[in-house]
Amino acid sequence: FHPIGDTKESPNWGNASVGQKEEAVGLVLAMVEMMAENDDIYVAENILRKQIFLFHKENICPSREHAALWIEEAVTTGSLISFKRSQNKTKLVCLPRLYDCASSEFPPDNMDTSKEESHVVDILWENGGCLRRTEVNESLRSLFDTMQSPLRRAKVFLNAHGKGRFFIAKGPRGQTVGLTKEDAEAGLEIEFGPPSVENVEA
Repeated sequence: FHPIGDTKESPNWGNASVGQKEEAVGLVLAMVEMMAENDDIYVAENILRKQIFLFHKENICPSREHAALWIEEAVTTGSLISFKRSQNKTKLVCLPRLYDCASSEFPPDNMDTSKEESHVVDILWENGGCLRRTEVNESLRSLFDTMQSPLRRAKVFLNAHGKGRFFIAKGPRGQTVGLTKEDAEAGLEIEFGPPSVENVEA
């Protein structure tokens, strides 16, 4: 195969054609769009770089340096926005349409999500212990007026994880929610196929 960004050993973005750069940006956006659909509306550049490399290393992205060039191109062309949250040195990226929400304040640490968590536990039990995260998000959105924001829905998962009530498994094609880590990981493989990227819990 021929990687996007010149040779495997020494990536050189200057040698990539316009078509190759557009293809690379498209692959970056596909992953960021999938994350956004699952309420991960922004992602640290280093995590995105790792996931792109792991997902595409067998064909056109043989190194993290190549992945970094792809992300840089997406930012340069305005397809992604790079930013930092206050008191956070990590570079983050998001889709332009989600920047206002991604850069807004987090819900308060003491936000009570016990009702929402109980609802998620109930629907997981009703569905064999696991659902796609998009399905859980839609259920929260439709039932609770307070759950219209991605950051507020993400707070439900964060609180529940801390209590061991349910867990998320993340892959390059989608995310699942399970009553246990094992449920979530098994569901991820059933729903989206064998993972090529290390699962990340949230």
